[in-house]
Amino acid sequence: MLYPMMKTILPVLMIVGAASQALGQEAEPAPAAAETSQPNAEAIINRYLEVTGGRPAWDALQSLRGLGKLEVLGAGLTGNVAIFQTRDGFYRSVDTGIGGAQVTVRSGARAWSVRPDGVVAEIQGEELQKLLRDKAFNPLLNTSALYESMTLAGVEEVDGSQAWKVQCLPMGGIGSEETRFFDIESGLQVKVVEIREGPAGALPTEVYLSDYRDVGGLRIAFSTTISIGRSRIRIALEAMQADAKIPSCLFQEPSGERAEVVLPDPAKVMEDFMRVDISSLTTQQTQRWIRRLTAARQGINDDATPTAKAVNEALKEFQIACATHLKATATATSSP
Repeated sequence: MLYPMMKTILPVLMIVGAASQALGQEAEPAPAAAETSQPNAEAIINRYLEVTGGRPAWDALQSLRGLGKLEVLGAGLTGNVAIFQTRDGFYRSVDTGIGGAQVTVRSGARAWSVRPDGVVAEIQGEELQKLLRDKAFNPLLNTSALYESMTLAGVEEVDGSQAWKVQCLPMGGIGSEETRFFDIESGLQVKVVEIREGPAGALPTEVYLSDYRDVGGLRIAFSTTISIGRSRIRIALEAMQADAKIPSCLFQEPSGERAEVVLPDPAKVMEDFMRVDISSLTTQQTQRWIRRLTAARQGINDDATPTAKAVNEALKEFQIACATHLKATATATSSP
């Protein structure tokens, strides 16, 4: 649930987006899995849902309201976090006491960010898709509708315990590839890794989940530690309530000065990509190109000239090629 702040606080808010991963992880320890058994990704997800309260409880959930503290480790910077979520809306505020709060609002299929100075920017692309994936409180409830593939990629140690490693590719292959880790003994999700765009390129966001508590029959992580590059942020929820009545006014489109959106030149992006050998791209490089191609297509108007429309079609084909390469790379990595 956390996202990057502007300039010096940029790493802080980046994490708030990740904290939404923490809404719905953990339960009482389940029997340890036999060392000789190798479940598939679907079985791992199903077990996780059961130990966190079960599908019926997740399906019945209508709202979540949480308050907590945020700390940028090693920087002496602290702040307050407030999260309100329903099926149709999402509101998140992060205030570190420097210039005001950074706010994220989603209403239906649209979302906005409000900077501490009050400037409003509409959220689009991958970040919007992530907010929409989380609208059901737990993106793993209906994986077939959200993810093109979920593949078991072996076992990896997380905080001293063995965990199943599951690679998740969002539907259509456009967006962040997620890697989720589930403790073998308990079945709980203990870590999430996403690839996010940073000033120096694609940066992995690592989210560690702990301190799980019961909230309305569900188990939710109250402590989240997020690492982005050299920045590490800890979010400690102090209170969380399920099915609380949340005012709908929180999810209204924010008013205020609008940020200028600068999109890349589509023709230049097409020209640059034509020099690329797709087969040689790493996962991070492919993710970065998908973002750039997506942003370039957003710069082409619906009433574009035939030439612009041709460029748009070419960019679309490049997106598909990148998605295909990304999927093939994930499959090759998971193969024995």
